[in-house]
Amino acid sequence: MNDTYGHLEGDALLIAVADTLRTSVRSSDIVGRIGGDEFVVYLSNVTDRQNAMAVAEKLCQVIRELSTMKKEWSNISASIGISFADHPNIKMEELYISADKAMYSAKENGRNQYQTL
Repeated sequence: MNDTYGHLEGDALLIAVADTLRTSVRSSDIVGRIGGDEFVVYLSNVTDRQNAMAVAEKLCQVIRELSTMKKEWSNISASIGISFADHPNIKMEELYISADKAMYSAKENGRNQYQTL
């Protein structure tokens, strides 16, 4: 994006993605930008894997919708990795590493989707 359309357009897209993610989850959830074009979404009080996957599908959909807003954004997509706190002593770093691996799996399998590990 930055190379083709410039940093202003790239920044506008990042802001739009952040706003879209933030407004697509509950106020108790956390959305943060890790760096570059990577974001993390922490869903609080989600105990059902199906609920987490439904949120991931929703996020893929809202990013697809965002890609139709401007011709410069037409090639964007979401690749989402999901990890679960399966035991009470799991560390955030472990969750992040697992989600990161799942995200790369989503990218390798065609993008615009989510994966779990």
